[in-house]
Amino acid sequence: MGGGITRVFGTLFLILTLYSTYKLFTTSFKKYIWLTILFGSGVVLSHPEAALHTIFLCLVLWIFFGRSITGIKNALLVALGVTVLTAPFFLFVISQHGIQPYQSAAQTGFLSPLAWLAIITGSFSDEKFVTLISALALLGLVMALAKKDFLLVVMLFVPAFVDPRSASTMSLISWVMLAAIGFTDIIIPGLYALQNGFQNIQDVEINWFDYFNKTPAIKIALTGLIFYTFFGLILSDQVYPQVSLSPSDRDAMDWAANNIPQQSRFVILTGDTETFTDAVSEWFPVLGKSVSVATVQGYEWLPEKIFQTKMDNYYALQPCMNKTFTCVEQWAIHTGNQFDYLLISQNDLSNNENPALQNPLLASLLDSSTYQMVYQKADAAIFKHKLP
Repeated sequence: MGGGITRVFGTLFLILTLYSTYKLFTTSFKKYIWLTILFGSGVVLSHPEAALHTIFLCLVLWIFFGRSITGIKNALLVALGVTVLTAPFFLFVISQHGIQPYQSAAQTGFLSPLAWLAIITGSFSDEKFVTLISALALLGLVMALAKKDFLLVVMLFVPAFVDPRSASTMSLISWVMLAAIGFTDIIIPGLYALQNGFQNIQDVEINWFDYFNKTPAIKIALTGLIFYTFFGLILSDQVYPQVSLSPSDRDAMDWAANNIPQQSRFVILTGDTETFTDAVSEWFPVLGKSVSVATVQGYEWLPEKIFQTKMDNYYALQPCMNKTFTCVEQWAIHTGNQFDYLLISQNDLSNNENPALQNPLLASLLDSSTYQMVYQKADAAIFKHKLP
């Protein structure tokens, strides 16, 4: 997805900013003032959503570690430094577009008072094989509460109240740290106790090496955890390409870019049930060099909550993949989205020899006198809408 290109830098700089902010408030090294300013500016310039989360998470760190004259002074210096470094960018953007795009984008966070429920159940991650990690994180959460060490607990839930749309990405930082606590503070001492007797249990932070060195079960558990997460990574790597562009999609977009007048209006039909994983709709405006009337991405910046309207229109359109072209035309009349071309992308679309198995939309388009097929290859087809 295109958004990941900027999101990855936003997340990277967020993590670096949190680290340098923690060191700023817990050590006396002045270099962390400059590092926090540098990393904080990186967040602001790469991803506004990550910047919003960074501000509140750094505020949490200040509450826990920086409530002193020195902490206040350092926090103000960082805020001033980030403002100075990022001001030229914002002054240029605001001078060209005003403040309205930022105000509109701020309304797309899918705010919900129940967003924290996904976090407490550990169901907020799309990663495969995450169940064991979530179980360890819940153990770590219990341990943190028992020790009255509330930092990671607070940082776990804050993103859900700041901006639920991206809360899962930000909460994962605390979630995996809690999982590590669950493993090192509960699993490792427990395995050691089972083999060596409960009377020998000492502070795990002091005796971790002895626990690991003297207990084969701990070595087996750690090795198993490493391979578990590794195979989860491999599985995710096999799953996510399914929401990227296929070769037939790229070929159809290349053909459209080279054979159809630019800025023609397209209806893109994939039958996808989630707009944020519909790679064809997201990439077509750039690679096809035409307008996709139902694509959602990019409208976050426009006023009058048009982003939500575009989302509603998208979800109303995609069921037409399993109906006739009449469904598409009724959708166009209802939403006011007139179009010149229609692009269909679906697996096995080309296997239409058997009429009983033929896609109903494709079949109706081929039989219609108002649509002309101008392109078909593999799993993609383009029809020209012949207006009366």
